[in-house]
Amino acid sequence: MSTVFHWLKRICACLGLITTTFFCGYATYLDQAYVIQEPKHFYFLVSNAENVMVGAHFAQLNGGAGYVFSYKKQPYAVLAVYMSETEGEMAQISVMTAGEAATLLEVPLGDLYFKSSKEKKNADTIAQALNVYYDNIIFLQKTISLLDNGMTQEKTKRLLNESARQFSFLAKKYAIVVPSWEAECQNIATTLRRYDEEIVTAQELRGDLCSFCAVYLELRKHFSL
Repeated sequence: MSTVFHWLKRICACLGLITTTFFCGYATYLDQAYVIQEPKHFYFLVSNAENVMVGAHFAQLNGGAGYVFSYKKQPYAVLAVYMSETEGEMAQISVMTAGEAATLLEVPLGDLYFKSSKEKKNADTIAQALNVYYDNIIFLQKTISLLDNGMTQEKTKRLLNESARQFSFLAKKYAIVVPSWEAECQNIATTLRRYDEEIVTAQELRGDLCSFCAVYLELRKHFSL
């Protein structure tokens, strides 16, 4: 019995040493990473409905995105997404004044960590690509706001075509970012070009914007902890 206990103690000691060595090594690895701090956030206005799919359906009926967004393994029915907390809070007040319960979900973009030598070499280019993508998200959000306030279909389609050209440009110029970068940006460009032959609605654009933000967050995960 004492022999077994002795071996168990030795095994536990070895496991403890391995664990300590791993975490110390990982901490050193992160200390050597090139970090670009990113204070930006997305603000998703989400329905308080208990059933997410029901919440998404009613959001669409009322002109909202009706997009189902997953954050930390929790699904949410999104009415709209905003780049600033102030805009999100104003939209929340408007929605709640109309009698619909909604919560503002704050999603930090998180700092960028460039860990490998290849990532460090391309860090500035990658950060620039992500910033241009983010700027195009803001451009689309402003386009939705203008459409809500009476902008014509013709003008709206011109702006969407400009945004589609920007995403096509992003796809080619920054293809080195991650393997999926080019395909994702081209998909966005294709999504926006479909409005050439359709009536543009703010409700549909809100859903598209939520989707583009979700893709952006996934792309950034390649450079997160």
